Formats: sequence, C-alpha cells, structure tokens
Amino acid sequence: MRKTLATLTLCVLAIFNYAQDKLPAFGKIEKADLEMKTCEFDPDGEALYLIDLGEVQYNINVGAIYIQTDHRYRVKILKEKGIEEGNVKFWYHSKDRYEEISNIVGYSYNLDDNGNIISSKLEKSQIFDKKVNENYSEISFAMPNVKPGTVIEYKYRSYKKSFGNISPWYFQRDVPVKYSAYNLLIPEYFDFTYQITRRQDLDVKKSLDGSVGTWYVMRNIPALREEPFIAGKKDYYQRIDFQLAAINFPGQAPISVRSTWPKLTEELLEDEDFGVQINKNIPKTAELDGQLKMAKTSIEKMQIIYTYVQKNMDWNGSEGIWSAHGIKSAWDKKSGSSADINLILINLLKDAKVKVYPLLASTKDNGRVNTTYPLLNQFNEVLAFVKTDNNERYILDASDKYNSFKLIPYDIQRTECFVVDKKDGGWIQVNDHNQKMKHNIALHIDVDESGKIVGEAMVNSWDYGRNSRLSKYKKGQIKSIFETTDGIDIHVDSITVKNVDDDSLPLEQKLAFSGNLQTSGEYSFLSYNLFTGMGKNALVADKRQTDIDLNYPQYYGIQGAYILPDNFEFEDLPKNMRMIMPDTSIMLTRILQKDNNVLNFKIIIDFKRAVYAAEEYPDVKEFYKKLYAALNERIVIKKKK
Repeated sequence: MRKTLATLTLCVLAIFNYAQDKLPAFGKIEKADLEMKTCEFDPDGEALYLIDLGEVQYNINVGAIYIQTDHRYRVKILKEKGIEEGNVKFWYHSKDRYEEISNIVGYSYNLDDNGNIISSKLEKSQIFDKKVNENYSEISFAMPNVKPGTVIEYKYRSYKKSFGNISPWYFQRDVPVKYSAYNLLIPEYFDFTYQITRRQDLDVKKSLDGSVGTWYVMRNIPALREEPFIAGKKDYYQRIDFQLAAINFPGQAPISVRSTWPKLTEELLEDEDFGVQINKNIPKTAELDGQLKMAKTSIEKMQIIYTYVQKNMDWNGSEGIWSAHGIKSAWDKKSGSSADINLILINLLKDAKVKVYPLLASTKDNGRVNTTYPLLNQFNEVLAFVKTDNNERYILDASDKYNSFKLIPYDIQRTECFVVDKKDGGWIQVNDHNQKMKHNIALHIDVDESGKIVGEAMVNSWDYGRNSRLSKYKKGQIKSIFETTDGIDIHVDSITVKNVDDDSLPLEQKLAFSGNLQTSGEYSFLSYNLFTGMGKNALVADKRQTDIDLNYPQYYGIQGAYILPDNFEFEDLPKNMRMIMPDTSIMLTRILQKDNNVLNFKIIIDFKRAVYAAEEYPDVKEFYKKLYAALNERIVIKKKK
C-alpha cells in the first residue's frame, strides 16, 4: 500500500496577477540588502526571508517518475536572535531511498569595514546527513560567519520516487517573509487541485520572469510567532496543499486516484504494518491472564489491559500510525512507538473479546484534519476506541503512562477522529465538556511574631489536574509546583502524595511549608492565590493571530485561614467580589471574613470554556487583566504599635 500519496482535494478561488517579477540571480547580492536594518512590514522580525522559492517539475528516467523540487532561500539576519536562521535543519523521507537530497550550495555575505561585500562559502565538509528513525533522515549545516547584518543564501534539490506527492508550500514562517513563490511545471496529463490557507492576497500566475509553469506568489508575510495557549500552530500558517485528482494519459480513459474512506479502511486493515498487527499472536503473560480471570465485564477487562500495557510498555518518543518493526518486537523489548503500544493494546483487547477499533487521530499540535477526502498523512496517532457492554465509549492512549482510562487524551479534545472498521467505522467528534482540570486546595497558615510563616496544605487534583500533577510527581518535579516567591517566600519542608495507583480517587498532595512574608516598611503582605499553578497573566499582547486553547475547562477552589500573632493586625483586606465574563464562561468568586486575628478566605476560579476564537481575544484579554489584578491583590498586615 502506498503510504505517501496525499489525497486531500479542495478547489479554491485565488487572485490572478500577471505582472512579471524580476528576481536576482543566485549569488547576485545587492548592497542595500546588507545595509538593511529592519523589516518594514514586521519591525519585530529577528530575520527576514528575502527570497523563499520552490520549483517543482517531473523527471522521467527509464520508465521511472520522480518529482524534482529545487529550493532556494535568501535570508537577512536582522538581530542576534535571528542568527539561528543560519543553522539549517530539515528532514526528508529516506526509507528505501524514497527521497534524496543533492546539490546543496550556500554562501554568507557581509560588509567589511570599507563597505565591500565579502562572501564565505559553505563547504561540503560542513554538511551533515544523519538517520533520525526508520523512515526519515536529517540534513543539517551551519552557514559560515553569520551575525546581525549578514545575508545568507543556500539552495538544494530533492528527488521523490512519486508521481503524485507534491509537498505543501508554506508561505509563512516564524520570521517575516518578503517574497515567497512556488512554481509547478506538471505534465498536462496529471490533474491536480489545491487547498489554500491564507489571510492575505495570493497571486497565481501562468508565467514569471520568462519561466513556464504555474506560480503561486505571496509577498510581505508577517511572522507567525508563538502565542500563549496556542494549539495546532500548523493550522494557522498561510500555505497551499496539493492533491493529485486524476491521470489523463492520451487515448485512455481518465484514471481517478481519489480514494474513499471505506476503501482506505479496507487497505489499512489488510496492511502489514497496521491491520495485520492487530491480529498477531503475541505472547500473553501469567500476570495479565490471572488478572483477566477475575474480570466479569468488558469495562473491567479494558481497565486491566489498559493499565497493564501502560505500566509495562515504554514510549520511545516516536509518533505515527504504522508499526515499523511489528508489535511482537516491541512487546519483547517492552518499548516502542505510540503506534506499537496502541496496536498492542488493541490486539490484547480484541483477544479478550472487548469491542475495540483502531482510531486515527491528529493531535492539536499536528493540526486539523480534512474529512472530505482520505489523507493518511494528516494523522499522527493511532489510538484505541472501545465500546463497552453498556455502549459507553472510551478513547485510550497507553503510551501516556499518567492518563486515566476515563479521560480522553487532552491533545485530541475538540478534534475529529476516524474509526477504522468496515461495519462501524467513520468519523467521530471528540469533545467532552465535563472533563476538567480540577484542583481543590485547603490551607492553614500561621504567622509568628517575627513575620515568618509556617503552614500546611492539602491539594486534591482531579481529572486532567490529576494527570498533570501525577506526571510531575513521577518525574520528581512536584515540589517545584509549590515553592514560590510570588506573594510569599515559600519552601516545602515535606510532601506526601497518596492515591498514586488509584485513578478513581483524586491525587492527594499533603505538604508542610515555611517561609517569609514580603515586607515594605511597617507593612507585610499575604497572598491567597497559592498552589494553583496559574502563574502570571500571559494574555498581554495587543494583537493575536491564533485561537486561545486552554486545553480543557479548569476549576480551582482555594479555602484557608491566616492566623496572626498578638503583635500583628490586619490593616487592609481585598473586598468580597464576584466577577463574570460577559458570556459567563469564566467566573471568579472571592470571600474573606475576619474574626479578630483570624482571616478565613475562599476563592473559586471556574473556566467553563476551553477555546476562544482569535476574534474574541480583546474581550478575553480585558477579563484576564481584571482577573489577575484581583488574584494579585494582597492582604495587608502590620505590627501593632
């Protein structure tokens, strides 16, 4: 089965512009580019791609068809951080020599003290080619003599053993791009359609600077930078994806290469690296068999097998939907890719007569899927989809050692996934609003006569809160969550964690702590926003290009008491309040009650929504500003005179 043929199709309208673009030849550098200080259309840019060029053509050699793509880049380094653009790395599909890279040439250009252009050549000895995994290798090289002010230029050629897998073209990058163009010179009997993601004008030209082919051109593209709470950044890059729709050989009927999801399901289930693995006979263990004998229902069997695979298989960091060496090999090694681990899980569940199907998923970081046409390349995970005896549905990822079987993996929440089965297969919408990150925090804090504090806390973490805290605990990092200097200088003296192996209960974290108050003159300051892990307000930028994704709804409940010694008194208290977003999706409740030298407080922060569109950013930003201002208000105490 061919696993590299893209089958995503969607025709869109574009703006046609037949003006001729004159591009400088490779190696011909203008002094003005070297003297450039900033990017006019994106002044914060650390570097600027002056030219980002790709040209695709077909190469037919002794009956074999290759897709040849010539890449050319010219980059201006504007700031110290932009020097990283001179460290070039890219992957290519090297398995069975499916793709090969050649003709790498590069130069760096600088001005000397007299204003003369000095060039430095990239030597072949500085170019490295290493294998990353079974399917991919990496080309890497560092351009010579790169510093702010440098212009670097390099090019290379790639060959693919394919007639339909044209790579997508990304007009947008993490730094601004002045000119980006992609040229397709395709034999007339190959019929392609394309899908465009764009937020600015795209020119489609039938010729450019005397060159034939179809050119797709975009200019002055601002950088797509990292933004807080971003998921699926790939979805927001302005780009174009191509799909081979049909082949029209002269004198023959058109050959459609568009598959269907049912056809793809059949092919997947018959594939050696996918469906065949599900039915392999893998050795059982006495421990697992013994546990399964005690199970009476499908949900009990599912829980036992899921927990067993979680504990006994280690993820090697590799994603994908295919088993590279077979699940028997992974089972013997007790280690494998996420696909190996979850295909093992599916295999064992089927053997135990649990109703389970493979589920193709694209995590949020990998980007959204297009459900219209089959495209295996858009999936980066295979999970287990279980239906129990009472028709409850579960989605399991045994490569995550900390996720409860009851929790949908957070990185596929609000995505569409494909169930691979001839009878019951198809698309499902994954979205459970009831699964939250939840922390309940109980505090008791004593202040002594010198202003030092000693306290105890009990933190119960539920659902995704349990998952994240358990991960920190297993990695020996949980103490860092509680030690803080934000409001109080806190040091954790002891910590006890319970319910580690029972995901039906919250993860209980009991700690004793001590520290010092923040003091200014005769006043000291207490904070009530402790141990939530919320940190500082991240939504402070004036503008935003991407949606806000908090991963899951969140709930924080804080209840506690400050007890002062006789020589201190409360000077100023924050007011009781309730603050709600206009759409009621976020709520803050704050209640403080003083009784002589004891202050009881209760704080509830409830995020009922997980995702906000980029267009909602001004409202969310304004509410976050008020929310964090309220959370950062201090309880003021002073010594009695």
